[in-house]
Amino acid sequence: MESNKRPSVSVIINTYNYGHFIDIAIDSILAQTFDKDDMEIIVVDDGSTDDTPARLKKYEGRVFCIRKENGGQASALSIGITHAKGEIIALLDSDDYWVPDKLKVAVDYFKNNSSLDIFYHNLQIVDISGIPAKPYYTDIPAASTPEKINTASFLRGFLRTFPPTSGMTFRKSCFDKIMPIPDYYKICADTYIHFLAYLNAREILFVPDMYGCYRVHGSNNFLNGNEVNKLNLLIHIYTLLASDLTLYGKSSERDTSSLVKRVEFLVEHWKLELKISTLPASKRILYPWYMLCKIRMLFMLALKGNKVRRLLQCCKQDILKNIISNDQKIKDVG
Repeated sequence: MESNKRPSVSVIINTYNYGHFIDIAIDSILAQTFDKDDMEIIVVDDGSTDDTPARLKKYEGRVFCIRKENGGQASALSIGITHAKGEIIALLDSDDYWVPDKLKVAVDYFKNNSSLDIFYHNLQIVDISGIPAKPYYTDIPAASTPEKINTASFLRGFLRTFPPTSGMTFRKSCFDKIMPIPDYYKICADTYIHFLAYLNAREILFVPDMYGCYRVHGSNNFLNGNEVNKLNLLIHIYTLLASDLTLYGKSSERDTSSLVKRVEFLVEHWKLELKISTLPASKRILYPWYMLCKIRMLFMLALKGNKVRRLLQCCKQDILKNIISNDQKIKDVG
């Protein structure tokens, strides 16, 4: 790339002790069909203590590496975005990787729509060895058409699920409006980015195609089978988020009250889930009561959002689980 030419795309990877994955992530960027002279790769090493620095050395000249003291995901992303020169910011977690045409497809969407600020896509979940398991969004047919997301309904509390970091691409002018990302988002900074960027985006597009792979392994915060850890993290992050959305509403003079109430409702829902998941055997008699509360909250959540089918399906599974369990108990007594 010519020294006086700014790249149109900045790819940012934040990493911490993922040396055994970082090569695959970077190589997937270097293998993109997008013009290599029109992009830059920024890797922010958040104080790794493994062999990450040594592995990054072989990419000198092709990757701009920043090493900092360990401070968490938000601080690492903020530093990377500060150094980014591209008009478009594409984020990639260091344990994930992209398919070769991800950047070209994303950039084409941005070029063809000057009002597009956020581009989301589905991801393929893979195991630690890269063997495909299932799509991240299993209920979205691959043949679906790209979907424009209603940003106005977001303020009214109508939430959408969103892909993890590796499925998120933004116009930098939108990103600049939400900087810096608060350092207390040590993890799940993508949640803060998603909510705040939504509130500052002109148009948002989600495509069902899987342009990247989300790797599941023991260090994942959510898809690692540890339900208690997952619920505790959700409660912590969304409690912070409710506070930040309230502050954003005051500073921007926008009414975020409905959105904040929805987030607070989710926190209460997850707290109830946590109670159920940690209920000791001696208190199983309370389980039906908790289940009734859970069903009531899920029903209310369905009325307040746009995930009715998923939530009712969840309720159905829980009800069937109870019926099967009670039927087994009757058989055992008989």
